[in-house]
Formats: sequence, structure tokens, C-alpha cells
Amino acid sequence: MYSYELHGYTVECAWPLPMGSTEAVSKKADLFITYSNIKIKEPPSMHPLRSSEGHEVAWLGSCDLGFILNFQNQAQFLFSENILSVLNTSLSESDLDTLLLSQVIPMAFSFKADLMLHASGIEKFGQAWAFLGLEGAGKSTLAASFLQKDFKVLSDDSLRVDISLDPIKVYPGTPEIRMFSESIGKIFKNPEALNFSKAIHKMRIELPNSLPRALPLAGLFCLNPQVEDTEVSVNFLKPKEALPYLLRSLFRWDLQSQRAMTKEISGAVNLLSQTPAYLVNYSHKWDSREILINKISEVMLL
Repeated sequence: MYSYELHGYTVECAWPLPMGSTEAVSKKADLFITYSNIKIKEPPSMHPLRSSEGHEVAWLGSCDLGFILNFQNQAQFLFSENILSVLNTSLSESDLDTLLLSQVIPMAFSFKADLMLHASGIEKFGQAWAFLGLEGAGKSTLAASFLQKDFKVLSDDSLRVDISLDPIKVYPGTPEIRMFSESIGKIFKNPEALNFSKAIHKMRIELPNSLPRALPLAGLFCLNPQVEDTEVSVNFLKPKEALPYLLRSLFRWDLQSQRAMTKEISGAVNLLSQTPAYLVNYSHKWDSREILINKISEVMLL
């Protein structure tokens, strides 16, 4: 088994994940990842998980052994206690690893963590900032842009929040950024010096190992891209205004359990009562990217 520290938890996997060297971990693993030949009857009810465009990209349902996640009929996973089993897959090894690190493992940890945000995270001067948004909102692009301004990237797609700490803190995710090929050359000054690998329909850029420790969460930026041309704005949100943006940006283990929903909502309310949130309106246009970065930077310096 290969051991890693991820989101402040210990992960053991039956094969090496694309996370650099393995960690020498003495404590018991919080999650074991393996292949399984178990044949499981598909649950009678499967909840669709949708992309930002409204397309069904995965289905989640419960069974006697735990929860089943079916990803576009290309990979099927079973969550049971602290074991994550790959039941079957038609994905390549690199695409399976990408799916595990960006989506499946964070969903598995959503059962243990206070909150698991679908967000990219950056750090500077010992403080963390999170970019929340649906698929295609620009989370990775913003993280890469701030990397060019001497920020560190904590995560490309997921952040664990610990609301039991004072102040509230987040743990780093996978040390990578996944971007479309055409975006890489527009952001990075020397793209030829980057370490690339394929990651489903994007390219994976390997980064130095993230900071292992938890960091204070200074603020949340709720990304709200517009189809039409719009002036870039970054406005403070009251907690009740930010709550819908936060709830739609959480990894969820059990979508039907009243107990899980209560835990999720109370955690989100607690987070927003202590952490400022901002609504970021902008259009997906490269010529407005610097304006967007500057306006976000101004808020960070307040």
C-alpha cells in the first residue's frame, strides 16, 4: 500500500497516486483505496449529480454496503466506512487517478470532515483564500493566475474546512492544477518548464507539495461568471446571501439523510458567521482577467 497525507487525513492506496513521493505515516489510515470484484445490484434510486450546464455527470445511491457512485458509466465506486473500492472502470489509469483525487476522495471525506468545499485555494502570508464555483467557473484559472503573483496553490478542486478550530482553518488538497491546454500558454510565462500529464479532458500541472498544515481561512470568493459582457465587481455578501453559493459548492456523501443535511447546513452557517464572503461578477474574457485579479487582490488587502 502507498500512503499519503491529503486534506489532513491519511490515505492508503493499492497503487501509487500522482502525488510525488509517498509519506512515511505511522498512524492508522483514515481511508483505504482498492479495487474490488464485488458484484452489487444498482440501487433502485440514484440521485443525479449535475454539471454547471445542468448535464448529469454522475449518480449517487445507497445500498446495503454503503454508497454507490457511478461516474458517466465509465467508473463505479463503493463507499463503505473507511474503504473506497473501485468496482469497475473503463478509464485509463491517469484518468482514474484524476477522478479519484478531484472528485471521489473529497466525496468520501465529506462524511468525516466538517465541510468539504468544491473550491480552489491559494495562500500567502499564512492565510488561505478559497474560490467557490461550479464546473467551468474559473477556479483553476484564478488559482494559476495568483500562482504567478507569488501565492501558493493549496488545492485545485477541493478544500477541507475544520470549523472546530479558532480561527476556522482549511487543509490543502492535491498539489496540482488542472487546466485546458489553450489556457496554460496564456497564464504561465514558461509553460515548457512545467511538468504535465493528461487529466481526463484537461492537462494536469504538478506543483511542489502543498503546505501540510491547516491554515486560517481569510475569505471566500463566490464566482459568478456571466455569459454577456459585464463589469467586473467584487461585493461583500451577508451570510444569508452567501449561503446558497456555499451549499451548492459542497461535496455531499448522503443526499437524503436528514442528519447529514442538518450537519451540512449548520456547518455552512457557522463558517459564514466567522468568514467573510464576496460575490465575484465577471465575464469569461481574457482581456478582463487582470482587472478581475486586481479587484480580488484589493479585497484581500483590506
